[in-house]
Amino acid sequence: PPSPPPPPKTSMEIARGLPLPERYAVRPRERFAPPSRDALWRHVYYAVLTQYKNHQTRCATIMRTWGRTVPDGHLAFYSDQPELALRFYRRLLQMGVSTPELWNNLGLCCFYASQYDMALSCLDRALSLASDNSMADVWYNVGQVAIGIGDLGLAYQAFKIAVSLDANHAESYCNLGVLELRKRNVEAAQANFTLAQQIAPFLFQPFFNGALLAYKLGNFQDAFAMAEHSSDVNPDHSDTKELIKALTRHFQVL
Repeated sequence: PPSPPPPPKTSMEIARGLPLPERYAVRPRERFAPPSRDALWRHVYYAVLTQYKNHQTRCATIMRTWGRTVPDGHLAFYSDQPELALRFYRRLLQMGVSTPELWNNLGLCCFYASQYDMALSCLDRALSLASDNSMADVWYNVGQVAIGIGDLGLAYQAFKIAVSLDANHAESYCNLGVLELRKRNVEAAQANFTLAQQIAPFLFQPFFNGALLAYKLGNFQDAFAMAEHSSDVNPDHSDTKELIKALTRHFQVL
């Protein structure tokens, strides 16, 4: 039989950090409000600041309420503008808002703006203020920063704590799978990817990672099924496209 093609030059996907709105986390980007609603909340944000610019206490109270939905800093973060998001979050801090969600988001913005020392300080403050509802997400973001600075031991422990606090934290399972694979724990990596897929079918990372691992193990049918799902969730992911092309060429040879 023909030998399998070499694996495509792709790497495992790490799930991205989670900015937290007030009280709850909107984890996947796909579950964001549609653009028209995003625009509406931007107008609300600026209207509040303009209308109550001389009434700091009232403005802070109103922003605590609107912060539970889609604050402008949250939108800027997901538009890959961490420096701009940092300005909005600092503005909320100046207005008297001090919540674990705000400190968490400040930490993430510092991280993606390459201010690593400030990122850890902000996340430490977020952990000191976090409730049971948000603790897992903050620990997950500690893991993200740890990966960024190369401390994989800290990252592994942070993701483990996150899943111990929230057994349905799919992003942590996904990243644990990548770290387990670095340790050559293939079965543990597969188990983590499978858990993440079951918990969060709207995330593409666990499906792509599972597909790439299955490909390297020679399970081409499973790899193709997971790659197809990854492509359905994120059609613009170039590594998924490359993996599907490699699998298609292999099936054509057969």
